[in-house]
Amino acid sequence: MEITKQTKFILAIALQISIILIIIIFKMAVLTNGTEVLLKVEPIDPQSLLRGNYLTLQYNISNLDRSLFNINQIKKGETVYVILKKNGEYWKAEKVEKDKPNTNGQIFIKGKIVSESLENKVEFPKEKIKDLKIKTEKLKGKAENQRENQREKVLNAFLQSRRHINKPSVRIIHIIYGIEDYYIPEGKGNGFVFWHKRVTAKIAVDENGRAIVKQIYVNGNPWP
Repeated sequence: MEITKQTKFILAIALQISIILIIIIFKMAVLTNGTEVLLKVEPIDPQSLLRGNYLTLQYNISNLDRSLFNINQIKKGETVYVILKKNGEYWKAEKVEKDKPNTNGQIFIKGKIVSESLENKVEFPKEKIKDLKIKTEKLKGKAENQRENQREKVLNAFLQSRRHINKPSVRIIHIIYGIEDYYIPEGKGNGFVFWHKRVTAKIAVDENGRAIVKQIYVNGNPWP
């Protein structure tokens, strides 16, 4: 029996709807049954943080010291499991395994290795950070083109303010977890500046290490 074009079209639509439903069911399962962990959101280039209706995030577990890896050889694209440990209010990476850990009460998140780099330890002088905060606050209320010009100036000042500490370089492994893009409803968060604020994310993690962002917090308050 020959399948008509109309039937093929209906089957294609049905397949797409099924995939969407599976994704929704998966996310709901993680949100409902997953363990909640609070992660720090690390500073990112303030000009690339907001892209359309998505917020690009990286966390305190995104760039990890090579010494945490219980793996002989690091391979780009390889799946890893980062075991988390609560440290005060926040969770941090305790160690990284190649194989999925036995639960045994352990909380872990599944990720993928993106890159490896050699980096110097840096710190930012407190007086410079205070000055940059004041400059960034002045962005509020300005026209968009003025904000863009000012953001560039602030970013340049931020980069120039870095002071290297006399410590050996460390091997850093960059990992992604599928929670780097956070959808923002249209009309929310326009012109908002994040990089000098205390930003955290409540993440739900299931028993297989799959994670979903539940809520973003700015200075302790839900956002947006």
